[in-house]
Amino acid sequence: MSRAVEHAEVVTVFTAFDLPDGARRQVEAAVRDEFSDASEVQFHSSQDLICGIELRAGGYKLAWSVDEYLDALSEGLSQALSVETGEGNGD
Repeated sequence: MSRAVEHAEVVTVFTAFDLPDGARRQVEAAVRDEFSDASEVQFHSSQDLICGIELRAGGYKLAWSVDEYLDALSEGLSQALSVETGEGNGD
């Protein structure tokens, strides 16, 4: 995450399912390492995330999910096939 978010008092973590206490402590420790002035780390679950995690702080969002990964993979594969077949390059 960008250092532009250095002053995030509240950091919100969204996950696809409720994290066990041990995992919450690990995530909270990592957040506090990155944002030393984070006064509060909130955890919420979101059914919109498919096996993913999202962190929101200071107006920024950092997210990863299987859904986003598969979309990026599909787009990359489509671009690679277009290059291999000569489509999209004026041939």
